[in-house]
Amino acid sequence: ACRPSPLSPFRRNLSYPSFEPRPLPPRWSLPWAFEMCYVCMIFGFTGSTTMFLVRPAVSKGLKLEGSMKDGPWSYRVATFVVMFPVYPLLLLGFGTVFNRHVYFRSFAVKMLSRFGIPKGKIDPWYRGKSPDEIKVYESSIRKW
Repeated sequence: ACRPSPLSPFRRNLSYPSFEPRPLPPRWSLPWAFEMCYVCMIFGFTGSTTMFLVRPAVSKGLKLEGSMKDGPWSYRVATFVVMFPVYPLLLLGFGTVFNRHVYFRSFAVKMLSRFGIPKGKIDPWYRGKSPDEIKVYESSIRKW
């Protein structure tokens, strides 16, 4: 019999993007720990890439020089304003590339809806759904 490669779970995860919810393994098991490392790795890529893109956009595009620590306040505010739409889009992009589209789509919708944007304007799935249907759908996507 052919023995599977130790990299086979990663090949399976990167094989093709899935737009279906994927069940998480039982909590505190070894597969769950690997899944959480995988999710944290995606968050890390997204945050690093966002700052890599936002800093030059603010300093060169908006001609503001400074840092988050030393200021000025115009630099800090501009950084957050530019980062606000970039981060959820990159999160969704990295989530799709790493085959976790559904999880990160719900995360991005939740993040943007906290800023007052209705969920129906962000994701067409929410349009015309009753609050009960939305609650059932959101509870089916376990976060941790």
